[in-house]
Amino acid sequence: ESNNSIYVIGSFQNDLTFVSSPLTLSSTGSQHDIYVAKISQVPTGINDIVFTNGVAIYPNPATNVCTITAPNFSNATLILYDITGRELLQQKFNEQTTINVGQLNAGMYVVVLKDKEGRIVKSKLIKE
Repeated sequence: ESNNSIYVIGSFQNDLTFVSSPLTLSSTGSQHDIYVAKISQVPTGINDIVFTNGVAIYPNPATNVCTITAPNFSNATLILYDITGRELLQQKFNEQTTINVGQLNAGMYVVVLKDKEGRIVKSKLIKE
């Protein structure tokens, strides 16, 4: 559907309890049962700047440009990979940069920062 709904499908045996939900499903007998759950109106964006592993990417998801901030990474290298591991971009990085993602296809990408001391951090970037 085009209304941001997500469907979750799975199987279980005995009882199935969803975390943070009052819903519990019980299986009849010793057979496996299946379930389909529809989760509606799921937000897909991140409104706040959130540092994960010392890296913040915003906006995320991005459409045209995004800013990557990592205060503990100066004199470093930024590398952008697609989900197949193909390198799409490599550039110098010094605590913060803005990259153009407008030409990328919609999907998930991996941002890798490497510094001269051998530290490496990875973070996800979503392109809308």
